[in-house]
Amino acid sequence: MMPVSRTVCILDDGARVIRELSDLLDSQEYCVFLEEDADRFITMIADIDPDLIVIPDATSVAEEYLIPMLRLLTDNIIVVTVNRDGDFAAEALLRGADLCVSRAMPERELLARLHAFERRLLAPTA
Repeated sequence: MMPVSRTVCILDDGARVIRELSDLLDSQEYCVFLEEDADRFITMIADIDPDLIVIPDATSVAEEYLIPMLRLLTDNIIVVTVNRDGDFAAEALLRGADLCVSRAMPERELLARLHAFERRLLAPTA
């Protein structure tokens, strides 16, 4: 089970899957904040200091500096991608994303990946 009261900020590109992800995270007791505008999203990240941020690939492709800019504000960036050949995921990870998940990923697998991601975040450091 994931920790209660974790915050997540999601850059909403208007896609149904982003709304579904928001609802899924909300059902897992995350406090979810959505923003459609990239500039306001960055300001929101700076103000809230969320535990996780989620951005869709379409926005990241259009703004190649978004992930590095967000990396200055937070340590936990998840990118949701539709690109199945892995090129975008590789590029996002090289720019600073911590995890890339497919929009087509089954709900149970997505929750398992988030749980593993959270477990690594909460692991004590040496």
